[in-house]
Parts: sequence; structure tokens; C-alpha cells
Amino acid sequence: MDLSVLRKFALLSDFSDLELADLFANATEQRFAPGAFLCREGDRDGHLYFLVSGEVEVTKKGPDGRVHVLAHLSTGTLLGELSWIMSTPCGASLQARQETLVVRLDGATLTRQLQERSPGAFKLGVALLRLLAGRLLRMNEQFLELQSKTEGHQKSEIERLRERILHDWSF
Repeated sequence: MDLSVLRKFALLSDFSDLELADLFANATEQRFAPGAFLCREGDRDGHLYFLVSGEVEVTKKGPDGRVHVLAHLSTGTLLGELSWIMSTPCGASLQARQETLVVRLDGATLTRQLQERSPGAFKLGVALLRLLAGRLLRMNEQFLELQSKTEGHQKSEIERLRERILHDWSF
């Protein structure tokens, strides 16, 4: 596998060639035609997908059964990390919107590499922690911005949602 392709990912930018080669030794490149699914909501997938080129639409079914578009993601994005971390089925569907190339890292192999104390796998774990912490910080900022717009009114739905989310976090 061409390691320079993996350097497009900010998450992997400070990895040595040796760490990348070790981490991705068993990874595979996969191409998806427009409309093809990388994974479907509810599937037991367990893989991490590094989006090398193309665009992926992320959708999720709402309580009413309607499908909602959550995001359109492009080159340099990591997908599937939450399902792997939590050992849960895919929480959303990932569908190629155009010709898409991913590097698929098998979750079971990554878990084994972590258990064997692979330097590349350990470094990826730390990078994932930073990625998720950054997302949480951005979410907090967005909640605060929305909350400031609703001050003086009854407790907003967004504030109740924030309380529910933070209740599940351990500090």
C-alpha cells in the first residue's frame, strides 16, 4: 500500500513510515461505485474507513422511520470509528455519492494490534481520543451558542439535550 496516500489524513500526519506500515499491513483498498453502501445502519461491521477520494453521504433513520442526511464527507475523513470503539453495529449508513476509494482497516485486527502493544495502533488510539475530544469541545461551543440565543426563555429543548448528553459522560 502506498503510504503517501495515508499522509492525506491529518489524523496520521505525524506517523512514521514504520508505524504506518505496521498499522496498515493488513488493510485493504476498496472502491465503491456511486450509490454503493460502505455499511448500512445496524450492520455489524467493525471496520475503520479512511476516505481517500470521493464523497460519502451519512444517513440515519429517525424515530418516525424517515431517513435523514447527517453529513456529506469527503477526502481525508475517517469513518466507522465509533462503531469500532464501542463494539456496536453501525450507527448510520454510509453511501458513496460518487466513485469512492477507501482504505479499510479491520477492527478486529486493530484491536489485536492494540493488545500486542503495536506502536502504530497505540498512536492511532491516542489520535482517536484527540479527535473525539475535539468533537466534544465543538459540540459544547455550539450548545453554548444556542443556549445564549434562548436565555431568558424557559429551558430550551437544546439545553435539555445537552444535559442528557453530559449526564452520560464521566468526568
